[in-house]
Amino acid sequence: GNMISEALNTAILPPNADDSIYACFIPSFNAKADIRDMVDAQRTIDAATNIGGKMYEMDDYHTTLVYSKTGGKAIYEYVKEIDTMNMAAVISARVTGFTIFGNCVVMLLESHYLQEMFQKCLALGATSDFPDYNPHITIFKLPEDAAEEDKNEILRLLNLEFIDGFLVDYDKVACEPLNTDW
Repeated sequence: GNMISEALNTAILPPNADDSIYACFIPSFNAKADIRDMVDAQRTIDAATNIGGKMYEMDDYHTTLVYSKTGGKAIYEYVKEIDTMNMAAVISARVTGFTIFGNCVVMLLESHYLQEMFQKCLALGATSDFPDYNPHITIFKLPEDAAEEDKNEILRLLNLEFIDGFLVDYDKVACEPLNTDW
């Protein structure tokens, strides 16, 4: 199945026997709308779609907390306890710009809350394929063979719309077992 859409049903599902886990935070509706306003300039969309890129739907905006083959049970218990009633007041992230991760155009975020939560997940047994946790929200998915100059042009256009100091707040958390049949 499509892991992103499944995660974004905002269910908090326990891990399978393999103890893998995927957890993410979902921006508030207003934050999603503000992000969309920042990234949906027609020239940016055209630059991405002209090379076969696809813009993420607002409902697919999320920030991954952890994507781990281990530590699932403990992380599930931790995520279950996150107080979503007051989450938007507590968990926010500052947008610091845009960059490319692999073939995805992402909005980079800075948040000591998210960093602390990621460190807690590591302490609970999570593993990470990356040395650093870089919280982000994916905006566009580009073809694997997208040319560097095309990627750079999309970044240039996004940066024209960039609002420094913009805050994203989150009001939902989701987790589920990893989709390991890929």
